[in-house]
Amino acid sequence: MNAVFRNDVESAWQEAEQLASALRRVLATALQPGDSERRRRVVELRLTAMRLACSAVALEAKVKGGQAYRAESPTARRQREAAFLPIQSPTEGQLLWELQQLNSSM
Repeated sequence: MNAVFRNDVESAWQEAEQLASALRRVLATALQPGDSERRRRVVELRLTAMRLACSAVALEAKVKGGQAYRAESPTARRQREAAFLPIQSPTEGQLLWELQQLNSSM
């Protein structure tokens, strides 16, 4: 029955692999002073990674169904952890603000 989510899972997996690869490339040189383009890319990657984690755990919950909401289930734990991502420091709002500042200075 969960085969209906196969394309979603494959797409999320592909996006995660691309994100990890991009993150490794960018982080290798991102902290060099005065390079706002690289800094902008790092902020974008952090936002994308946070959003991907949230959507991946939502997809897992769809696949697991009601079992995903049992307090002791690993899926429920991941849901709680993913819900925390947008509000941990730096928050999603702070990252968006920083990205806006970097984009306006270019």
